[in-house]
Amino acid sequence: MVKTDCSLAKQLLGRAWGFVQSEKFLKAVFSVGTEASKREFVKMIIDSDGMLSSKENLAIFVEELIKMDFSEFIVSSLEQLLDKGKDVCYQYEQQILIMARHAVANSRDRVEIVKRAFKRVRTNRLYSVAIAYLNDYIGTNHYDWKFALPIAEMLVGKQGMAQVLIAKILIDESLKSRNDVVKEEKLRNALSFNKVHDPIFDNNAYATLLPRIERGIIKLAKK
Repeated sequence: MVKTDCSLAKQLLGRAWGFVQSEKFLKAVFSVGTEASKREFVKMIIDSDGMLSSKENLAIFVEELIKMDFSEFIVSSLEQLLDKGKDVCYQYEQQILIMARHAVANSRDRVEIVKRAFKRVRTNRLYSVAIAYLNDYIGTNHYDWKFALPIAEMLVGKQGMAQVLIAKILIDESLKSRNDVVKEEKLRNALSFNKVHDPIFDNNAYATLLPRIERGIIKLAKK
């Protein structure tokens, strides 16, 4: 729609709503027109003052919204609703998880999508998915530690693997460094989790890293 068409459509939508303020009207908006026109109407309804003021109308609107084809549009629309104080946290979480599952396996994109949700919604389920995807991403050994480390740190106290992944990052970065002082510092920081860690720390997963830490420290000591 061009700008003039959008303005006219918005006026017509407002007038129609003035006559038919019902769930049927909201369903009708999604039942006609092209995907592009439906998106424009979605934007207009979200921007309106009263169309989604009742829980019933909001529920119908979101139910129809998530039937649309373009996941990015669905998620961004739900984000707008959240920013307006609408209670769509559960639906937003569901759509984020669907979007993430459709991203390439073991990719940074998967982690990015869940990280995006944390700006608005934080749940145990999202924490659990985030640590799993982060573990997969780090497990490729072709990851950006500057991206991965803050996410792992954010999950400390929420997921038992968080500090384990921090230790893994420290070990990997120690191997990349050419500075022996830096190598030792990172290895000792990784080793510190053996004694000081949060209550939900995954000791079994961490134990698999200890041989790598010990080998690295021994190798430095022999120099």
